[in-house]
Amino acid sequence: MNFFEWAIVSLLFFGLVLPIWIFYLSAFLSRKMRNGKEPSARYFAYAELLEYIHKEIRKDVSGFGPLLISTIRELQKYPEYYDISLLYLEEIKITGSNKFDQMMENELKETQNLLLGKIG
Repeated sequence: MNFFEWAIVSLLFFGLVLPIWIFYLSAFLSRKMRNGKEPSARYFAYAELLEYIHKEIRKDVSGFGPLLISTIRELQKYPEYYDISLLYLEEIKITGSNKFDQMMENELKETQNLLLGKIG
């Protein structure tokens, strides 16, 4: 290889390959440092579920039963928060007697049993 070929190889390496690796390494390290400081997306999704359940229960008018039942069922996807979910679900009292109220009561029991099974 002559000087010109070495110069082109050096320019390609130091001009393209090395900056790409430096960029990749800095992005990887900044993401790793950021992961320890910010809550995860699962936390925010779980918080939204709890907030929705809370709002629906606190309404004076009856809400949309099937949506509330589905939301309670979604709590099963967050076993890392089983203790909070169990405490919250224990506080919910179903007072109605229509078919959605019965379904909601069954869903509450099923979710509680499933989350209790996550303990052991």
